[in-house]
Amino acid sequence: IEEDTVLSLGKFDGIHRGHELLLEHLSAKKECGLSAVIFTFDIPPRRNVSHVEAKVLTTNEEKRYMFEHLGMDYLVECPFTTEIMHMEPEQFIEKLVRQLHARCIVAGADFHFGHNRAGDAQTLRECASHYGYEVIVIGKKKEGDRDISSTFVREEIEQGHIGMANRLLGYRYFVTGVVAHGNQIGRQIGIPTINQLPPEEKLLPPNGVYFSRVRVGERTYRAVSNV
Repeated sequence: IEEDTVLSLGKFDGIHRGHELLLEHLSAKKECGLSAVIFTFDIPPRRNVSHVEAKVLTTNEEKRYMFEHLGMDYLVECPFTTEIMHMEPEQFIEKLVRQLHARCIVAGADFHFGHNRAGDAQTLRECASHYGYEVIVIGKKKEGDRDISSTFVREEIEQGHIGMANRLLGYRYFVTGVVAHGNQIGRQIGIPTINQLPPEEKLLPPNGVYFSRVRVGERTYRAVSNV
């Protein structure tokens, strides 16, 4: 990236209400002339580190769609390679400044990066004057007495508490996927159906029947979805 940027780092698995203030800072800096950049990884890091096949709230394709509609200029999906895993925090910061022209870095108070998660918000502050960037650290937003997080959202969806998950997200949880054509029997009896194949890594709610809205192109239909 050639132009100066405001950069935010994180997993962004589920772009939820806890990210609102962070995104507001990016938008404000964008109005001051910086390009807005989201830096994340192409797969959940713990898949490589802990060998856990974690289901995701938002797939890479869904993130691209959401961040584009939120007005972000760039989405960097960094490959989570062995080299990245073992990169020291200051070396990682130097790459952000040199390759992405970061002039402002916005991060959550609990954000960690670098080898063994050794880097944190304080590391970003300590390196700011040397590398010439501004740091904005965002605190946690709460729902009741608990921090809003991807883990919190995931737990609610896994328990079938879709209303609470939607409250934490700030929008209705959604699933995208390829439509697999069936025998078209439903439309013959006045009940058209869509067989949707969501990505394998996408977190689905428990098996059951749900009130839903289905969007096909620019049209939206009220529907019943069977998981």
